[in-house]
Amino acid sequence: MAERTLLAADRLAIQEEALRFGRVGLCRCRPDGTIVEINQAAFEILDLAPHFAGPDQASGRRIRDLVADPGSCPEPAVLLRQTAEERATPCAFRTLSGRDKWVVREAFLVGDPATGEEQVQVMIRDVTETHEREAALRESEERLARIVETIADGILILDREGRFTFANAAAERILGLQRRAITARSILDPAWKLTTADGRPIAAQELPFERVLARNGPVYDVRFAIERPDGSRVILSVNGAPLRAADGSLAGVVLSVTDITERVRLERLRDEFLSTAAHELKTPVATIKGYAQLLQQWAAGGHDAREATALDVINRQSDRLNRLVQQLLEFSRLQYERFQLFRQRFDLGDLAAEVVARVQPTAPRHRLLLERSGPAPVMADRDRIDEVLFNLLDNAIKASPKGGDVETRVYTSAGEAIVSVKDYGVGIPAEKQPHIFERFYQAHAGAPYDRGGMGIGLYLSREIITRHGGRMWFQSELGRGSTFYFSLPLAEGGADGHAG
Repeated sequence: MAERTLLAADRLAIQEEALRFGRVGLCRCRPDGTIVEINQAAFEILDLAPHFAGPDQASGRRIRDLVADPGSCPEPAVLLRQTAEERATPCAFRTLSGRDKWVVREAFLVGDPATGEEQVQVMIRDVTETHEREAALRESEERLARIVETIADGILILDREGRFTFANAAAERILGLQRRAITARSILDPAWKLTTADGRPIAAQELPFERVLARNGPVYDVRFAIERPDGSRVILSVNGAPLRAADGSLAGVVLSVTDITERVRLERLRDEFLSTAAHELKTPVATIKGYAQLLQQWAAGGHDAREATALDVINRQSDRLNRLVQQLLEFSRLQYERFQLFRQRFDLGDLAAEVVARVQPTAPRHRLLLERSGPAPVMADRDRIDEVLFNLLDNAIKASPKGGDVETRVYTSAGEAIVSVKDYGVGIPAEKQPHIFERFYQAHAGAPYDRGGMGIGLYLSREIITRHGGRMWFQSELGRGSTFYFSLPLAEGGADGHAG
């Protein structure tokens, strides 16, 4: 009998240790709330250590005396008057130390083993950390939802099959559809009447959804047009990114959508104006230069100093104005797809030498240096590469107003002919470097050393190099100068004068 009693006690001790290890609090109390017995786990959950030496000191006290504010945790005995047990009830309360806590509580009636008195057995689990994490997550989700609903850009979410699953208020406004109508469609629904921004048919693989899936990464500023239910067409600029599940797998795609219809209209008006202005200026500029040169020839050596200086100024400014007009014409050709390349085989080093020699007399305060590392044959439009080289040298001279060296280097590497133009001038501020190739952007506008221009030279240069299959990039440090590079594929053969 004693052995069986001992074994029962052992089992009880093991169960108690398991409950303590599992952080399950046990508390047995009389119907009036007086504690008969409380275990260590419940003592810790109720945060009683600052107030009592141990669980034994808490025994004999009423439960309501062990908390500062019962909150949503009325005494179990009150509940058990209505029902025989309490199951997984979430409770919030404030401890005597002023800490807010959350527990899940269960309670049921038991009889005292010695007296048979009816008592209440309470089990509590501390879920404070879980509750706080969930509350923080809910707050974060609510905050994100408010942001998504108030931003000006449309936000759309698609599943892996291209079906819309979410649209915010801005998406409704931009697309001209209510959310339930948007989510009833897929990205390839014929009702969108998708085209490119200029009205041409668009292939499915060109859409941002398909491009995100294909590269498994983000895409930016993909432009296309849709037709709204009212028949109006809008041009959209769309950024897209993968939406991933908890395990990292692709769950869908999120798109941010901006209506750029009005912006595109204004850009077209501006481009048309610039194109018209360039064509209208071309003839009078050529006429002014022609007559200035004629005046110089008629009275060669017979001008007084003032006349010679004036004619020289007219010539130089005519050349400058002519370069601006040519840039506008090139820009117009790029915008309206009238841009052609007439390729021929030539050595890039030879061309660089010609341009450096031509520019040097116009920059008496600078020393233009050229380094060549062997032949660098390319198949390219010689006149347009000449234009790129001139732009880079001209920019380097402008960027070093105190004079100094400008170093041009031509070399080959990994199947490419590479040109670098380095100056030791003012450099480009770090915050302006991401915009340096944007059209009409002037990094030094308003600076004391600003020598004017329209901010399209670098834009045109990169477009020319890109259409040759090459690259253009740069390095710059404020106050220490800049180095601009471009590369072209090395020629392996080809006929002169090939148009492409």
